[in-house]
Amino acid sequence: MTTKADTYGTGEFAARICSAIVLLAGHTRHGLAPSEIAKKLGTSPANVTRLVAQLKSNGFVEDTPLKRLRLGPKVVQIALSHLSDMRQGEDELADLRRRYTPKN
Repeated sequence: MTTKADTYGTGEFAARICSAIVLLAGHTRHGLAPSEIAKKLGTSPANVTRLVAQLKSNGFVEDTPLKRLRLGPKVVQIALSHLSDMRQGEDELADLRRRYTPKN
C-alpha cells in the first residue's frame, strides 16, 4: 500500500518545492510564516514543515530574525551565476558582431 509519505520523491513534491521558492521571492525582508506558505500553496502545515526542512538543508530557505521564512543564500548564488553567464554570452555576441560586421 502506498502512503502519502511515499509520494515525496515524486514530481508533485518537486513542484511544491519550486512553488515555495517562487512564493518566497519578494519576501526577503520580512519573510512568510509557515502557515502563510501552507495556505498559499494549498497544502498542510505538516507538508510545509517537510518541504522547508529540505529547502533549509540545501541553503534555499532560511529563518528571518522573527523566525519567519525567506529565500536563502543559495538562491542568490544561483542568480549571480546565471547573471555572470548571461554577461559572458553578451560579451561573446558583441565580439562576433565586431568580427563579422563589414567595415566601410
